[in-house]
Amino acid sequence: MRRSFAALAALTLLAAAPAPVTYRLSPVLTDGALSAVTVEIGLTGDADGTTVLALPDDFGGVDDHWKLLGRITATGAQISGTGAKRTLTARPGAPIRVRYTVRTAYAADPAEAEGNPYRGAVIRPAWFASLGEFLFATPEGRDGAAARFAWVGWPAAWRTASDLDHPGLTVGEIGDSSLLAGPDVVVRTRPISGGTLRLATRGSWDFDLDTYADTMARVIGAQRDFWGDVRGPFTVTLYELAPSPGSLSSGGTGRSDGFAQYAGGKTQAADLLRNIAHEHIHTWIARRLGTLPDGPSEAGLYWLSEGFTDFYAARTLLRSGLWGPDEFVADLNAILVALATSPVRDAPNARIVADFWRDRRVERLPYQRGAVLALLLDERTRGRGGLDRILFAMRDAMRRPSKPALRANFIAAARRSGLDARPLLTRHVDAGAPVVLPPTLFGGCVRVENIQLAVFDPGFDRDASAKAGAITGVDPAGPAYAAGLRDGMKRLARIAGTEGDSRKTLSYRIADAAGERVIAWLPAGRTRVALQQLVLAHPLPAGCARAMGGAAD
Repeated sequence: MRRSFAALAALTLLAAAPAPVTYRLSPVLTDGALSAVTVEIGLTGDADGTTVLALPDDFGGVDDHWKLLGRITATGAQISGTGAKRTLTARPGAPIRVRYTVRTAYAADPAEAEGNPYRGAVIRPAWFASLGEFLFATPEGRDGAAARFAWVGWPAAWRTASDLDHPGLTVGEIGDSSLLAGPDVVVRTRPISGGTLRLATRGSWDFDLDTYADTMARVIGAQRDFWGDVRGPFTVTLYELAPSPGSLSSGGTGRSDGFAQYAGGKTQAADLLRNIAHEHIHTWIARRLGTLPDGPSEAGLYWLSEGFTDFYAARTLLRSGLWGPDEFVADLNAILVALATSPVRDAPNARIVADFWRDRRVERLPYQRGAVLALLLDERTRGRGGLDRILFAMRDAMRRPSKPALRANFIAAARRSGLDARPLLTRHVDAGAPVVLPPTLFGGCVRVENIQLAVFDPGFDRDASAKAGAITGVDPAGPAYAAGLRDGMKRLARIAGTEGDSRKTLSYRIADAAGERVIAWLPAGRTRVALQQLVLAHPLPAGCARAMGGAAD
């Protein structure tokens, strides 16, 4: 009898469970060439008879992605509305099917000079790439609802790959996705802790992709072991950006169970290593640590969601063995230099909210400020689990039905570790006051030196030069002019230099009427700034790598 009641209860629950929201993505081919893609969504109407669809909208500093959608039609419901929302009116629970096409945002392959390709879907005659935010409308209030995805009708010669290629999806994950397709897409698989890594690539680079897949699996495995709570597949899409004269670009975007990477063909694997670590940490920071507000105010939390991510990217690279203590300290020193020499280093958090997507200098500020703040917080809680314990407590709080806001969750978790973080956040995040590190860190493994450094001054207008493809805005009183750089020279490539560090030689290959040559100079401005630098103890005591990696506390 008990079994009968149990079976009946299970059937009742199954019958009551809403049908998954289904997504089908198909190509629009014109004379065999891809010209657009079609999205078809199947769902049941909300119980009140009104379902609101949120269309692709703002992402990555680009507004109104919905403008690249064709006419939106619906069967089983009346559709109304304009802009970034559509309202579906139907009887409660009615089956509804929505259909629309998506046009390309790029008339040519995305180029290195543009940075991350966030204008929208890349729909080229012989290949396709997109983030889910550019393609998929989602029913409001159903981010946690079950969903399914399928590639439909793609040419047999094409290879498709996405982090949506597995069961158990939610509607929220549909939008937070990456997709790549083309006849020249290659997929490599590697075992990782708790699942399988798929690396889907299109293009060619000056490094071995099999070795790159091995390294990526090692980083992802180390980070999964650090957090100890994620299993399942992980998919990375990587495609080559078209070359731009004088530019060398790479970037990435974290996804819920994967990430998207973009890189010029001359990018080296070592340059992508930190990007791998950063983007994969986004699996936890901040999506599993607290909720962020929608809209521009989200940038006000980037000190944690991006800055802490940078700190933990370095920490887990050290833990993985891919970096040693020297690389770890060098990475933190580069951040300290970039922050100290930034012309906006003292800007309040409100400036970041206002200008994050409009000013490249402001865009970097929360990464730098948050990473240095993470270093200070880790030291303040040494002996009590460090910053690791605070983040683990935040993750545990997010497992409860009530999802806390990111900042409030951080403050509460820090309090449980014996730290009142509110004065620190008010001073260093809200007001923008510089973080001052104590004389030693990591139990004496690192000492902190106070030095004076000339500000970084490249001596010419790099943004204008990148757009023009020629050197522009050379300062006649600056170091570049003294080395021989002149307006009008064609900028062929950047050869050397470390962003923000005036101690490292900056050099460019240029061409003019006299031919090609390399011009090099120290990008040292006339103004000097005070900053702190980390110095490893010598000889390094045993256990320091573990202390810096967060394992010895």
